[in-house]
Amino acid sequence: MTDDKKLVSLYIKVPTDDEELIRQQEIRLRKYCELKNYEVQGMYIDFKNHNKENILPDLNVYVTQDLYVNLNSYENIENPKLRELKEEIKLGKVKNVVACDIARISRNHLVVMSFLETLYSNNGNFETLDKFDMKSYIGKTNTSLFTFFDKKEFERS
Repeated sequence: MTDDKKLVSLYIKVPTDDEELIRQQEIRLRKYCELKNYEVQGMYIDFKNHNKENILPDLNVYVTQDLYVNLNSYENIENPKLRELKEEIKLGKVKNVVACDIARISRNHLVVMSFLETLYSNNGNFETLDKFDMKSYIGKTNTSLFTFFDKKEFERS
């Protein structure tokens, strides 16, 4: 890594086990990082796996038996790779996270706020492709409102 590159970890989440959706998010995130001159140090992928098997061997994604503890409340749980990412942040191994949008973290505003608190209290940074401000007081308030209403919209559909 050169001194002018910021190390980032990518977080990807899709509601199915569709490999193409995962690849699309990865491509978008990697292009964003390339434009920003970021170096990708890792990738965390959560997806709903109905078969409970390693369906993405070429992405080196190992799916454990407890990938989704509660398949009926997918949007309300803290997914395994998100938990792992939070632990890596606490250990100081990850400082910067990039995701497509805030809803990729969770549709539950408490999970989102917990994740952001963990990241920011460990001097980390979170970016989305839509450049949503989440650090200022107004940004935190907007993030909380956005995730609350996003969850309500999800429940309606």
